[in-house]
Amino acid sequence: LVLRFARAGRSLFTVEDLAAARQAVGLLAQADASRLAYERGAAEERRRIAQDLHDDVGARLLSGLHKSDLPQTRGALREAIAEIRLVVSGLAGERRPLDEVFADLRHEAFDRLEAAGVALDWPLNDQTVETPPFEVDYAVQKALRSALREIVSNTIRHAQATQMSIRVDRRGDRLILTARDDGVGLAADRPRAADGIGLGLGLSGLAKRLQALGGALRLPPTAKGMTLELEVDLAGRASREPA
Repeated sequence: LVLRFARAGRSLFTVEDLAAARQAVGLLAQADASRLAYERGAAEERRRIAQDLHDDVGARLLSGLHKSDLPQTRGALREAIAEIRLVVSGLAGERRPLDEVFADLRHEAFDRLEAAGVALDWPLNDQTVETPPFEVDYAVQKALRSALREIVSNTIRHAQATQMSIRVDRRGDRLILTARDDGVGLAADRPRAADGIGLGLGLSGLAKRLQALGGALRLPPTAKGMTLELEVDLAGRASREPA
């Protein structure tokens, strides 16, 4: 840091001048760091949305192309359209009321489970409906949608269940979602990850996604079937902490 020609060379610099110069440089450095952090965040958000388009929308469209049954094809296309709407809202930086998010998830879960012969008990009078509405951003919407789809898929493919229930409880910014089925449960000899979550059901990956949002996935013991308890920070604070 070099200072030259105080007051056009008519006097010497003072300690106060040096302090003011250092403060100005510090403010510029802070502004530059904020700009770089914003650019990194924007680049990461673009990368995440591009990945979602590839993994979710692309996969569902491809799945729909290979289904011979027309209702199944329509279902795959409806899911792809829902994913596109979610991605578009994420690009626009839009937040959605939590009750609307769960209304969409409930409708999708009912359709998928009904087609598989599994009855779903998910009452409408849960604690997600309120005035004014509690809104969540794209990252939280995506995490909730991915989690519910993973749970429903596991129930359909592996649980051999006839019934499933889902309950939602929100306590401030914390949301607890409990899903239970009356199926065969998780076999005691099934391989497990270091966190105790069973491998092969996509649960370990789901647990990591929830942890990225300051949440957790738990498997409480149950006499029959399987119980999954999801906890999510609806503010998504963990995903915004600097690396």
